[in-house]
Amino acid sequence: MQSKPLILEKEVKSLIGEDKEPDIVFFTPTLDVENYIRHVLECGYEGLEKVIKDDNNDVKTAMIIPIDSGSTDTTRDVINKFIGETNGNRRGIETRLIDYTQLSGYKERFEEGFRGKGIAWELMFYLVANHLKSKINYSLDSDLISIDKLWVPNAYDKSNQEKSNLLLYTYSRHKYDGSITNILKSLLKQTIRKKHVPNQIIGGDIVFDYRVAEHMSKSDIWGSDVGKDASQYGTDIFVTQTSIFEDMNIAEIFSGKKEHGSTSKYGEDEKFLPRMARQVFNVSFYLTGKYKDKWIGVLPLSENDHDGQYPIIDNVEVKKVKVDQEKLRDSFLPYLDNGHGEFLNQHLSEGTYKHIVDAHNDSLYLSHDARADLWTEIAALYHTLEEDKRKELLDVAAYSVYGMSHYSHVRDVRYLDLKRAEKKVINFGQKFVERQPYFKKLMLKK
Repeated sequence: MQSKPLILEKEVKSLIGEDKEPDIVFFTPTLDVENYIRHVLECGYEGLEKVIKDDNNDVKTAMIIPIDSGSTDTTRDVINKFIGETNGNRRGIETRLIDYTQLSGYKERFEEGFRGKGIAWELMFYLVANHLKSKINYSLDSDLISIDKLWVPNAYDKSNQEKSNLLLYTYSRHKYDGSITNILKSLLKQTIRKKHVPNQIIGGDIVFDYRVAEHMSKSDIWGSDVGKDASQYGTDIFVTQTSIFEDMNIAEIFSGKKEHGSTSKYGEDEKFLPRMARQVFNVSFYLTGKYKDKWIGVLPLSENDHDGQYPIIDNVEVKKVKVDQEKLRDSFLPYLDNGHGEFLNQHLSEGTYKHIVDAHNDSLYLSHDARADLWTEIAALYHTLEEDKRKELLDVAAYSVYGMSHYSHVRDVRYLDLKRAEKKVINFGQKFVERQPYFKKLMLKK
């Protein structure tokens, strides 16, 4: 069932103007990014200007639309100053600021606990599908430091070249980074054959066409219980995984390293990542079940179908990620000892639960095979439990099993360079491919 409309038609004109159908739209969701948003807007503006000036492009008009989610700093003032400086120069680019917390339905949704980039994307998809009708649309994070004026034209050219419905910006990462992505990519390999699983499935920066906007705007996930997670950290996997299962043409463009200005606000790995993982896993597992008929009959992948996680470019210096292994282990051990271990004992097969017991006897380290067994059963178990137990499973998966997996990965690659660490990731993913028949058997039990 589709959720109720969140925007009144009479509000549209005040948001984007009357009869606006630009060729390109550059969106950026904002929240307390006063120190970074000007740089992102300037790069977006200069990039759009370059696309418009290129005679090879059939582009004459563009819009920049920051969607603010209730900033308490001077973010909106910075945006409004940018608007005042640029909107009158007749270059075919207009900027419009939207504060979605002040819109009729979105304000109510926000007060119900739906908040984050996802709810801004819900509005973004709605506006493109129903009013803007723009051919190519961008959504880039508003705290990007590494963005430059070539991000927009390069992605425009790549999208046209690949004829993509969805284009994902892909980055080099440190060997400790991307631990949630490693697990999700591996799980997705169990459900997809002869389709490329993108490297940056939860990267956050995308280029999309009208087809993507139309499909996403009609999704029943908005306003649902799962939608609360899709409105925050589960946004990216929702769009990417849905696009894969809906047979969208997905392409990637490599953009070097990615630096966020406000990453520090998330706090330490052991506190932030499990919260993020819980939401991402919930959305991904939900979609795996929703699209079961699309993948349940496919054959297992071969080893050659498996690819690595991130492009490795020798001249790109990625930011080093520091992980305190002892602190990381101490963060999830209390959960494992106080209820989560018993939950796993009750619901996992005897052989898979034995991995937990063995890990307790080996400094909580899980081998690749152990991690693959655990995540395969957890992903399938999600679809067999009642709602209350499913929520408990997500807590166990995010705070205990993910914690053990992240800790084990750090142990695996701590003395390896990036290329050798990447081989570990590929080997890890192949373990899931080998378990595809078992995963299907578990999924068909219900």
